[in-house]
Amino acid sequence: MTIAVIDDDALDRQICSTLIKLTSKNVQVIEFSNGQAALRHYFENAEQADNIPDIVIVDIKMPLMNGWEYLEAYEIMEPRLAKKPVHYICTSSIDPKDLNCREDIVKAIFSKPFDKEYAQLMIEENSLKSAGS
Repeated sequence: MTIAVIDDDALDRQICSTLIKLTSKNVQVIEFSNGQAALRHYFENAEQADNIPDIVIVDIKMPLMNGWEYLEAYEIMEPRLAKKPVHYICTSSIDPKDLNCREDIVKAIFSKPFDKEYAQLMIEENSLKSAGS
């Protein structure tokens, strides 16, 4: 399983990645400092399912391209991808308007700080889904 972390804050990316790696030794983590870099990676690897993450954790508040703008661009690119990752939104403040997103793309919205228990739950839920496919 591969998990992508998209966050402009290097410390938040490191914390998230470390907690994921502590949760499961069978998980590879790739990090992106912005949504554009992640989308570029998907574009370059669209036909190679092994290079597309299974799970994507996206920060909402980022410069250059915020999380909502990333999701809008992802929706346009999604039909070209060999694999469709499950997205989780992370934010330091959850606003009711933040809950307005496609449920088939965004599995859940959670607040920072990221914790090991949530990482474990996320990995387990998606491991079961992958095993059932």
